[in-house]
Amino acid sequence: RYFAEGLAMLNDTLVQLTWTLGQVFQYDRVSFQQIAQGSYNGEGWGITTSANGSELFMSDGSSTIRVLDATAPFQSAFATPKRTLDVTL
Repeated sequence: RYFAEGLAMLNDTLVQLTWTLGQVFQYDRVSFQQIAQGSYNGEGWGITTSANGSELFMSDGSSTIRVLDATAPFQSAFATPKRTLDVTL
């Protein structure tokens, strides 16, 4: 039903992106019980957390990385990025 493309550990949870459906899921990392679901615009290619766990870095395959506030309520963190980073070689 969903094509999972990215997975990151965030504190005691796992955050999972779907590739083309714009859905994000949050699970308890011990029980794998789903605890939240949200949405975002675009594709989800990858996600990781910052060293201190306060931010999530999300890629959609473009040269722009979305920086999300991991301390914000789950859905609002994905609705509005904190900032973006342009990546060039």
